[in-house]
Amino acid sequence: PFARTSVVSRSDSRRNENSITMAALLRNRVHSAGGGFRDDYERKPLMRRERDYEAFDAYLARTKRQAGDARLHAAVERHKFDERHRHEKAGLEQLVETHMPTLVARSHEPFDGNRPAHLQALEALWEQAFPGTPFERTGPKWGELGFQCNDPASDLRGAGYLGLLHLTQFLAASGPSCKAEVGGESFPLALASLSCTAMLCRYLGLNRTLIFPGCDASEGDPALVRRFVLLQAQDAHGHDVLQVLHVRLVRHLAWTWSQMQGPETTIMQFGEALRATYRHLHRALNSAPKPWRLVSVTTAVERVDVDGPWGGSDEVPPLLAGVTTVVTFLWVLAAHLCSPVCEPQVLKKRQ
Repeated sequence: PFARTSVVSRSDSRRNENSITMAALLRNRVHSAGGGFRDDYERKPLMRRERDYEAFDAYLARTKRQAGDARLHAAVERHKFDERHRHEKAGLEQLVETHMPTLVARSHEPFDGNRPAHLQALEALWEQAFPGTPFERTGPKWGELGFQCNDPASDLRGAGYLGLLHLTQFLAASGPSCKAEVGGESFPLALASLSCTAMLCRYLGLNRTLIFPGCDASEGDPALVRRFVLLQAQDAHGHDVLQVLHVRLVRHLAWTWSQMQGPETTIMQFGEALRATYRHLHRALNSAPKPWRLVSVTTAVERVDVDGPWGGSDEVPPLLAGVTTVVTFLWVLAAHLCSPVCEPQVLKKRQ
């Protein structure tokens, strides 16, 4: 039965045809044994049918050639991707380098009552807080808004002009009755707002000289600061990210203060509320989904379940703590001893 195959195999010049012939013969024998069909081209089996059978050497060469082409194509695509990624990364770094100095300069601008623009901003704050009341550059009504002194410029020496703008915009967005709505009459709105401005500027690396209760607990790492700058530069849709976060942070501070209210609650505990809010800011920004989007970041800051009202489940409520820290005590003492010419400040710059 294999005579024809052995005869054909004697010719080395027809090696490829022999392997094809053998495959066809075996195929016919299998089908014949099972009662199947018989190939009409047994002597020259399927030589005229493309891709039905081919010599293994030819098949191997073709496979290697195709694999090489695939590897080459993959390498070219990887190179293109790497180039695009490199250019995109360079563009993002350029955005950070362009916008960061502007944000830092804003956070360092001091309030100057002799500058017309700054005085107009102070008058705008008065109009938002006391609509229809004649403007007073100094006076006791500033204390009703939550300033520590009769002269608001003393409180603005820390958060500066940016703190004034944040407080004004917060009142404009919330209305003149927001003080009673967000934290009650015992809530020092101006002090809270300026403190939240300082928290954001310090944590986001814009002004690390600002101090407040708990300021040394944590600071944003370079990657987080970079996400903030890119959010402001790319995906803010015209919004001031710092102002948007400020509104949410003030409201969280007001909620924290309301949770602390009790028969024995006094302004002495407000320093603990500031500490808890700063811890909340740290946890909220680090838990926000990446890459940052304005909606997801503000949602994280608005959440009250990121930590407890005292800033974490491993801490006891300040009313039960019994003892406040030295920094908090000095901060509250400065608030109570403040005179129209206020030298002690909650928010000040390190000299």
